[in-house]
Amino acid sequence: DWSAIDSVGEISFLHDYPADTAAMVQRLQGFDVLCVMRERTLFDDALLSQLPNLRLLVTGGMRNAAIDTAAAKRQGIVVCGTESYKNAAPELTWALIMGITRNLVAEANSLRAGNWQVGLGCDLHGKTLGILGLGSIGKWIARYGQAFGMNVIAWSQ
Repeated sequence: DWSAIDSVGEISFLHDYPADTAAMVQRLQGFDVLCVMRERTLFDDALLSQLPNLRLLVTGGMRNAAIDTAAAKRQGIVVCGTESYKNAAPELTWALIMGITRNLVAEANSLRAGNWQVGLGCDLHGKTLGILGLGSIGKWIARYGQAFGMNVIAWSQ
């Protein structure tokens, strides 16, 4: 809910992705503050140097690999992140694994339509779970897999 900020200034939500830097500059050049989600937009020196009004760049989470923080600093742009929800990503990842395994979307739709079970899905116990990267998310996914009796294999640098 962004209504608390309405009295401070105008809020715009951009849901599409401009194709190139020129289009991005045209779209963003009037903003003083940007809140960016994910790492889809590269905020490099070429883009940041063309956003003279920009003073604050906020990213969801504690870091964003798409933001050139040195370039932002040179432009006088403060970069900050939001609180990191360390459990959200592994929990949502596991929810997706469970949902796919048990075909939850089809099952929920069937129940809403007044029907009963479409299928059982399959057990995770005894299956093999492959994980690429044992960082903060991968480690939790490995633990969840082990808790479900899965054979967990992983690769990480």
